[in-house]
Amino acid sequence: MPSTNNASQYEEIKVTKLPTVKETKKPDKEEEKKKKLEAELKQMGFELEDINKAYNKAANKDIDSILDILSEEQEKKKLTQPQKVVEKIEYNSYTCLVCTLINSENPGPECSVCGSPAPQTAIKVDPELEKKKAFEALKLKEMAEENARIEEIKEKERKERIAKEELEARLKLEKAQAQVKMYFEKSDIVDYFFASINSGKNVTPFVSSAALYNKETHCLHFHFVRFFYKQDYIYNFVSNA
Repeated sequence: MPSTNNASQYEEIKVTKLPTVKETKKPDKEEEKKKKLEAELKQMGFELEDINKAYNKAANKDIDSILDILSEEQEKKKLTQPQKVVEKIEYNSYTCLVCTLINSENPGPECSVCGSPAPQTAIKVDPELEKKKAFEALKLKEMAEENARIEEIKEKERKERIAKEELEARLKLEKAQAQVKMYFEKSDIVDYFFASINSGKNVTPFVSSAALYNKETHCLHFHFVRFFYKQDYIYNFVSNA
């Protein structure tokens, strides 16, 4: 086994920290926070589907930001929902289908004698009003379709953005892993180091290290690994080293 005293034979000696690769995981706290927000917003009367949409849109994942988005969406829904047209219904003179009375003076929705409902054919039709109602219905339909199209575009952009971020993160991780792999492939282990630290506790930190000489950079690096074992277990190995 080569000694550490031979390190002077190399052109350059540097102690650097090797790149470490850590997989990023979403913390559980974020999911717990989301569930808590969902429960609070459900108690306020919001639907789960609307809550999830607002949560994804909100830059700050707090209840105030989500409530602002939910309020905006409710206002949009009000604009797209058909409005009831309040109108005064007038009737033409008609013959009651039950008692055959001719209701001619100020005819109403019911027969003035027997109270039977007036036939639908007796209702006066205002052509201008019908045109106005049809125009308003068409306008509301167009607004609803336009809002749906905008929401679809936003949702598509959001999914594309998330997919892009995930791809970039995966490529970055793969690149780091490849760099670490390449480094070790071009390095030779020239020495080992072991140390046991007596902390006075039942569990003892045990440090092992390998001296790596990289043939491409001509540098000597030290790679440290720390373990925690019980004092009695470590002693079996360190005492015999």
